[in-house]
Amino acid sequence: MTNFLYCLTRLFVFVLITFSLYGCGSNDVYEVTDAPLLEEFVLKKSDFKLATWTYLHNGGGPRASSYKIIMTDLNGDHLPEGLVMMNTPHSHWCSAAGCTLLIFEARGRDIVLNSRIEPIRGPLFLHDTGASSWKTIVTRQDGLGQRAHYIQLENNGTGYLRNTLSAPHFEGYTPQTSNSLFY
Repeated sequence: MTNFLYCLTRLFVFVLITFSLYGCGSNDVYEVTDAPLLEEFVLKKSDFKLATWTYLHNGGGPRASSYKIIMTDLNGDHLPEGLVMMNTPHSHWCSAAGCTLLIFEARGRDIVLNSRIEPIRGPLFLHDTGASSWKTIVTRQDGLGQRAHYIQLENNGTGYLRNTLSAPHFEGYTPQTSNSLFY
């Protein structure tokens, strides 16, 4: 009998503590709204390393490739794009005219390949042209048996021109007057 009373007392104390912590009921009214969750979305270099690794492991190029990543906002959405300049193996990614540049962008919570540009070499100069929200990439083209000159690459909404050999010449002010990347 004492064992029964002891268990009953413990149960009563447990119920009393539970009700005191959580309450027996609530008359609170909660309003449900469609307000967006304020959640900061911050891209890091490691996000673009993972995107590059995934691209290479899904057949985009040799898995044992080396590259350099620079983050910059190319499209004015206040999120950086990842510019990935491929380096080695040289025989796969590069030629006398330059190397391959991959550009990754955030779409929602995913990082996707926006452009694969080749051949290209640094430095790259970024210009606002007003033609689109994307910055124009200007770079020097040489090593092709022709006179060295500057070319411009514009994003047409789906990506930048893949092959720079057909890119238009850069006409206008000195390219070096803007942001420069990949020296």
